[in-house]
Amino acid sequence: MRIATIVCLANSWRPTPGNRCIAGITLDGTWIRPVSANDDGSLSYAERILHNGKDPELLDLISIPLERHAPEPDQPENWLITGEGWGLQGSLTAKRAEQLFDANLFRGRDLFGYTSHDQLETTVQEDPIDRSLLLIEPDSLRLAYEPNPPRLAYRAYVTFAGKTYDLGMTDPATQAIMETLGKGNYGPDLGGKRPASGRTFLCVSLGGVSDGRSYRLVEGVITIA
Repeated sequence: MRIATIVCLANSWRPTPGNRCIAGITLDGTWIRPVSANDDGSLSYAERILHNGKDPELLDLISIPLERHAPEPDQPENWLITGEGWGLQGSLTAKRAEQLFDANLFRGRDLFGYTSHDQLETTVQEDPIDRSLLLIEPDSLRLAYEPNPPRLAYRAYVTFAGKTYDLGMTDPATQAIMETLGKGNYGPDLGGKRPASGRTFLCVSLGGVSDGRSYRLVEGVITIA
């Protein structure tokens, strides 16, 4: 067993009602995705609740008891939790977060290969990966609430390294703001609900497998002013 302390960069909806995906990086830049023994690895509220009785929030510094490394072909950063309680050690200041982010930004040419939509063109068996979590600062970002089943209603139109992506967005805090604004398209400041002068970062993840292919999600939207 080990205790990992991470900066929370994702607390993302999962298909199982009430469950979430948590992910973050240690202060030395190592990605960790704590998972449960559930089939999809998602975490119930009881499994992720902090000692103060609250859900982890983005930029929280949280300590998590981990049993062992449990990598999957499409998610090599997975670690199985012990089931013991999680601790809150504070929250990163904007200055400290910006320093950490700048040191750990992904500066590659594409987000797990290039396709404009959510799914990857190849399977992880055909094209093995060494990471399933990225922290990026997009060239541009447009957030949209577009109920159009079966697609995810909340979308992130991301331009990164000259390429444009249409990705599902599963950050509950950002979704809650967009729901109050109603259907439409919004900039990173969400109609003035977030600072217009800040820098916006995204936690992009491979969220699982559908029809044999992994799909990409924006699991965290973080604005630092």
